[in-house]
Amino acid sequence: MKPHRLLVFIGLLLLLIAPNVARPSFALFQSKESCGEIVQKAFEATDVLCEQTGRNEVCYGHKDLEALPDPNVTDFNFDEEGDIADVAHLRSLRLSALDVDTQAWGVALMRLQGSIQADENLTLLVFGDVELENRVTASTQIEVTAIPDRTVNLRELPGTNGTMVGTLAPGQTVVANGRLADSSWVRVELPDGRGYGWVFASLLVNSDDIEVLDVIDKPVTTFGAMHAFYFQSSIDDSSCEEAPSSGILIQTPEGIAEVSLLINEVDIRLGSTVYLQAQAGEEMIVRVVEGSAQVEAFGVVEQAAAGYEIRMPLTENLAPANVPAPAEPYEMPDVEALPVELLEREITVHPPGDEVLPTEEAEVTETPVLTEEAIDELSPEQTEEPPLPTEEPEITPTPTEERLPTADATEEPTASPSEMPLELSPTPTDTPTESFPVDPPTSTPTQGFLPLLTDEPPLVVTDEPTPF
Repeated sequence: MKPHRLLVFIGLLLLLIAPNVARPSFALFQSKESCGEIVQKAFEATDVLCEQTGRNEVCYGHKDLEALPDPNVTDFNFDEEGDIADVAHLRSLRLSALDVDTQAWGVALMRLQGSIQADENLTLLVFGDVELENRVTASTQIEVTAIPDRTVNLRELPGTNGTMVGTLAPGQTVVANGRLADSSWVRVELPDGRGYGWVFASLLVNSDDIEVLDVIDKPVTTFGAMHAFYFQSSIDDSSCEEAPSSGILIQTPEGIAEVSLLINEVDIRLGSTVYLQAQAGEEMIVRVVEGSAQVEAFGVVEQAAAGYEIRMPLTENLAPANVPAPAEPYEMPDVEALPVELLEREITVHPPGDEVLPTEEAEVTETPVLTEEAIDELSPEQTEEPPLPTEEPEITPTPTEERLPTADATEEPTASPSEMPLELSPTPTDTPTESFPVDPPTSTPTQGFLPLLTDEPPLVVTDEPTPF
């Protein structure tokens, strides 16, 4: 009996202890990182691991990311946090949404040249459930050499009206990566490595070799990879107060007036910090958290200042479905958790903008009141002026004809013009004779870009050779 009782007692004791034994596993489950902790960890990791990201490079900030290289690229390593790759080699990028169980929340950082010619970079921070596809694929490259007897101009866009962005010294060799369909202009890398420029093909020694280059249909590809891309993201998918909804933060450097990007086939020009979200078949939202931005589609341009957003309807193919809607104030909860501390410039997210239209209408309503008062004030002055004309007709009837008033009128004009040409005739003739010879030689007017190439006058040439 005693052994049996002992076994029963032990069994009851185990039953009492069993619930307490299970508690540690529950405690372990509770110790998992929360939503806010995962977000903070992801941003801190990105800040440290991506610090060395250079121009036109993308950095793997926090898991999970899925990157596909361009078909023409064979060497592409972008699998772990901290990996850095050339954006020109990137075809598409997919980031994961926030997952508390796996502690995943995709974050990627890009530093791009965009249309900037200075040393500063355009910063793109991608986070959350975002899919991004590069519209500018890797292209065939060859070396080309400028003609040996003169300096060659490089322009921002193909054509003599394009802005000058640099020159090639006689016989200088650079890398070419594109051409127009008729092979009249070739796109080359700028000698200082700060972007691309277009050169007239006839000013290259080996112009016959350019046929192997890819044809560039739109000037938007002038500024390289990720200057144009498609993207879509989740909207309103924040899992906690610390986590912003999935999207892209884009910031231009300080001192840059404007940068142009082609996003979902929409022309976006910004000199600021913007927050983008988009869904296929729905809309793309451009929120300006600092500075200003312009959104253009179908020839319609909408502008937004800090605190406002522009909504752009999209098709299922992530293309414009209609013109952009006028700017409206955004909601603060949509932007207050944005990780602006990871951007190059330190900014403060602007609060929602105030309505501008009511203030403008109020100003318009005040103007008629002022005009009425002005009219009332002017009316007595006009009534006082009639006696003056009445005195003039009293003088005119003295002669038999109306020639006296005409004579009076002709005396004033005839005296002034007769004297004016005599005094002015030497002055215009003097100024041209003195000014024109001082300025550039006679051949320069045909060039059309005098101030840009005054350093080397003998070597400066036009974009097209003189025979053309």
